[in-house]
Amino acid sequence: RKCMDNNEIKLNTFEVLPIYGWDNLRNKYAGMVIASNYSQCKMTIDGKYLIPDDVYLIPQRVSRIHQYAELITHWHNYSSVTSKSINADAGIQLKSFGISGKYSNDYLNSKSKQVMDKSVMTRVQLRYTGYVAKLQPNAKLHPQFKQVLHSVGSNIQLNRTNEARYLSEMVVRDFGTHFVNTITAGAALTQEDFVSRELVLKNEENKRSILASASANFFGVVHASASTKSSTDKKMQDSYDKSKTSSYITAYGGSMYTFQNYSVNKWAEKLNDNLVAMDRAGDPLFFLITPETLPELPVSITLQIREYVFEAIRRYYEYNVHRGCMDINSPSFSFHANVDDGSCKPPVSNLTFGGVFQTCTMTRSEAGNLCGNLNQPNPKTGKYSCPTHYQAVQLYTEHYEKSVPYRSCHHCGWWSRCCQSGTKYSFATLKVYWCVATKPVPRNSGYLFGGLFTSHVDNPVTMDKSCPAEYSTRMVGSDLKVCISDDYELGTPGALPFGGFFSCKSGNPLADRNRNENLNNEEKMSPLMTLREYYRKNEEYSGPKACPKGYSQHLAIISQECSIYYCIISGALNSQGLLPVRRPPFT
Repeated sequence: RKCMDNNEIKLNTFEVLPIYGWDNLRNKYAGMVIASNYSQCKMTIDGKYLIPDDVYLIPQRVSRIHQYAELITHWHNYSSVTSKSINADAGIQLKSFGISGKYSNDYLNSKSKQVMDKSVMTRVQLRYTGYVAKLQPNAKLHPQFKQVLHSVGSNIQLNRTNEARYLSEMVVRDFGTHFVNTITAGAALTQEDFVSRELVLKNEENKRSILASASANFFGVVHASASTKSSTDKKMQDSYDKSKTSSYITAYGGSMYTFQNYSVNKWAEKLNDNLVAMDRAGDPLFFLITPETLPELPVSITLQIREYVFEAIRRYYEYNVHRGCMDINSPSFSFHANVDDGSCKPPVSNLTFGGVFQTCTMTRSEAGNLCGNLNQPNPKTGKYSCPTHYQAVQLYTEHYEKSVPYRSCHHCGWWSRCCQSGTKYSFATLKVYWCVATKPVPRNSGYLFGGLFTSHVDNPVTMDKSCPAEYSTRMVGSDLKVCISDDYELGTPGALPFGGFFSCKSGNPLADRNRNENLNNEEKMSPLMTLREYYRKNEEYSGPKACPKGYSQHLAIISQECSIYYCIISGALNSQGLLPVRRPPFT
């Protein structure tokens, strides 16, 4: 207001600002992370806009509209019209960061159309760039964002690690995985067509003709001048039009798109009056957490907050990685997979599952019993053991502790009381086991596997926190529930082909590829032979942390910073369709 009053010229505030957090899985803005202060009354170089203190604007003085045409034959190669840069460069070297943008509405629509309609996508667009807005280094954090970071730091100082982990996940939920530090402000007019895959196969040697037809179709819709239109032969144009299964026209900025009497010229008339974000670049959110942006905190606490937020971002990504076969022509094709794990070749054998059990041991109990109902036998044996011909594999271990302050007083003399203060402690260790076959077992001797769920994550089989009909729930750890059934007649429809478990601590015996050279080919392919050396040693298996060939790994839970995975045949969840994004908190 002060800047407006002190200026004789009518000023507009620039609205396309790099001051927000960004969810890089969903391509959506999150909460404000940079303070939007106008105390300096800064203006753009061209004098048109008022901008915040920590932002600077670079006008693009060349008046130019670019035309692009592209053919996207696989949805995995789809790129966002408005967020390509930040999706391509996630800022961290983690395998799971390859899924950036894979939960955006545009990507999911493209994937669904290409799979369901057996189509490919063409995209033609006109793009205009007006300004590039950039964030100054060490910009001041928004007060609300800063307050939440302080809460994480307070819990770290008090050694409340679970609370700090939970709050860091809330930071990611509310403020995103990244922050935007550069925005290209402009406008675009796009058309995305989905055409039959057969058209591309017939014109494999002449894909340019498909793009020419797409361009001609687009410019015909937006009534472009003759000099702008692409040239294409009528026969190819007719084939293109007939093979279209759906088409989307979108105006980003400029004038609003209307179906009738709309033209490129009409869109271009309001380019500078209605600028929107046409590309975004940025860094992971924890890059903002530095001693310079949080000078009031000890450096050691600031660095720990940074690490907690980094781990929260990593967990968010990892919970939303779905590995599987992405080759649509493979019988093992997985519709929900967003990371190709090379599992397109189907497995050669079925693997059996002998159940789960867990034991909880108290090592100190002054503050109370921490085991409660965590002790759980295997229903197949009624004991903490595996059935005959199955071997127990320790999957992971959880540690619990509890402290309770106390004060005890007693009479210690005439009219006197003596008091003592201190802390009582309890410690417990939970060991989780699963049962794997050590030799060929009788048919239908094990359990069917019906998926799993936690208090925060749904079962992919039922799409809620439950088991399929005819399945019972068994605890694995303190929060993970596994669905098992030995009713092979009624339980088979809800079963997933199971290929074992593994964790950060324990490998999967079924994935071991060390084979005795004297075995015949059939025996070499048997997963049962992978266990012999292991069973001679001990129950902690240090073999490959992976799935058998033809199986895909899926995250079950991250417990006390240890990731636990289960293996099922790639494509087993196709009937469930695309899985929704799993949002924090997970703790």
